[in-house]
Amino acid sequence: MRQALRENMERELREGIQAATKHQVMRGLLEANTVPLPRALIEAEIEQLASQLRFPPGNNDEKIQQLKAQLFEAEARRRVALAC
Repeated sequence: MRQALRENMERELREGIQAATKHQVMRGLLEANTVPLPRALIEAEIEQLASQLRFPPGNNDEKIQQLKAQLFEAEARRRVALAC
């Protein structure tokens, strides 16, 4: 039982280190390289993020659209850049 617990903890540690390293590398690549991003993809990702957080839909309301952009645009840009 102790051996299984130890192996599980070591595996989780390795996976955590790999995830943190990947995150740092991707952040560095994005900071070093400017990638032109299509506005339509950014807007679609903003809507996706808003729906994941159960943000109230309001496609016709300009104030809601501005709030969504203000809250989610940075993360949407990062996600779109990493997906390209």
